[in-house]
Amino acid sequence: MHKTLAALTLLSLFLIGGATASHVSNDYWLHCTHSDTAGTTCKEEAVPTVTSTHTVTVTQTVTTTPTPPPPSAPQPTIAAFPIGSGWAAAWMPNLPKHAYVTLNAWQKAERDQIKAANPNVKVLVYKDMASTRSYACSNGVDQAKLPTGVGYCYADKNAPQWFSTTSAGARIEWNGYPGHWQMDIGDAAYQNAWASNVIAEAKADGWDGISVDNANVDPGYTESGYMSGKLPSEYPTRASYEAATRSFLANVGPKVKAEGLLIFPNIQANMNYATPALWKDWTTFTSGGIREFLCKWGHGTTGHFGGAGCQLYLDTMAATQSVNRSIILSIYSTATDTRTMRWGRANFLLGWDGVSASALSFDTQSTSDPYNQEWVIDVGKPVGAITTQGNAKLREYSAGYVAANHSSSTAQTVTFPRQYRMPDGTLVTSTTLQPLTGLIVRSP
Repeated sequence: MHKTLAALTLLSLFLIGGATASHVSNDYWLHCTHSDTAGTTCKEEAVPTVTSTHTVTVTQTVTTTPTPPPPSAPQPTIAAFPIGSGWAAAWMPNLPKHAYVTLNAWQKAERDQIKAANPNVKVLVYKDMASTRSYACSNGVDQAKLPTGVGYCYADKNAPQWFSTTSAGARIEWNGYPGHWQMDIGDAAYQNAWASNVIAEAKADGWDGISVDNANVDPGYTESGYMSGKLPSEYPTRASYEAATRSFLANVGPKVKAEGLLIFPNIQANMNYATPALWKDWTTFTSGGIREFLCKWGHGTTGHFGGAGCQLYLDTMAATQSVNRSIILSIYSTATDTRTMRWGRANFLLGWDGVSASALSFDTQSTSDPYNQEWVIDVGKPVGAITTQGNAKLREYSAGYVAANHSSSTAQTVTFPRQYRMPDGTLVTSTTLQPLTGLIVRSP
């Protein structure tokens, strides 16, 4: 019992009356009681287990790298063709906003810049189907990246029969385009070589598809063109040349699409022969087509036209979209020409079906960035068919209204079914359109 004695000695306690004392020594409890009658008694007890409950709040700071938001979808109805020198660099801040961008084969750095900003943009590579270029050939060797599907040096050495010739046997250099040489577009071997080369390059370099230039119906037979006065002996008539173009698209188009690539031929903007029926036929072989000069000729601030000519564009849109193909329309002017921007956008929206991946390009043909809200304005989807008020054509959209006056001489007042917001912010229920002008108003 030495633990008890040691505990009493260390305590040196004087216990009075009924007092009690206790001391904890490791795992024992010495409990002593004193009374006047019984004296002092002590006993050793095991230390009871004490359970203590504590609430501890721990705050942990975790640093994570935020997940970047997914890239926004490009606006589905606008396109760009920055294929001139310096254009892509000047337009670059806005190019990732477009649904389609066409670049030259040597503009891969610009393509990568667009894709880095928005991988959803469809970037197409420019290739001419009807010519080869001698300026891209030096010392018997073609440049690595060409604007055509077949190199001049290659054809000159290995397949001279692919060059179109006049009845006198001379090769045909295009009028106004030095170094552009007409090829026999109806030759199946030429078509196959063109397709093989272009597909291999597009897939190796990561292009989304091909923008095919010069799918022509009349390059100089009945109107002035780049073969006027030196027509190809292989195609003595305009109709035979048109048939050759069709055969090229019928052969090449399915081959390109089978490789998961888009293909958009630039079908000549010919009022007489590039009819809606032709578009409906030719685009069945492709992803759609490109048509320049939407209701306006030329690259300046004049040349607008309405009437039957402009209606032909709307009919061509309808024909193309009816076979589930897309049409890319272009209009040209300066970067400050608001009238042409509105005219082009209004006519495009009159004809768009709201479903196809059709698009409009406003092109300055210069380093002046054409991007402007006046022609990229988005008012949703069409909710009705085209209606008319006098000389004006109108169409309601889910977030606005579209109107274009197709008269070349008479102003036209149009009335909307409710209030809409003008480009300057004014709320109106009617407005007057000057001849050959368009307007898009927003829902308030």
